[in-house]
Amino acid sequence: MTRPTDALIRQIDGILDEERACLLSGNLEKLSSISNEKSDLIGQIDQNWQTPANADVRRVLEKAERNAQLLAHARDGLRTALSRLAEIRTIQNGLETYGPRGDRLRLKAEKANRLERRA
Repeated sequence: MTRPTDALIRQIDGILDEERACLLSGNLEKLSSISNEKSDLIGQIDQNWQTPANADVRRVLEKAERNAQLLAHARDGLRTALSRLAEIRTIQNGLETYGPRGDRLRLKAEKANRLERRA
């Protein structure tokens, strides 16, 4: 006999697979709607709780942990990219250094309207 919780667990399992695919492909825009779907399903599971099969719960938990790691790596990658862009903007405004007597010097950079590309 299929319990309501079993169907909800299968649905959240599928959403976790979809979330993983979005994270691996870089489709970060879709993550917001997936997050809302997960929240709705978790709410439904809370309302209709019946103990599902342990294997199903274990599989969903493993997928959720895996996706949490992918989300953390995506977040770290975005932070690194933002930090690098901030460094580039700072350098474009000039370079600060210290002179022979320890006083602070600002070297002005020539404005270039193109981004340097490196391999």
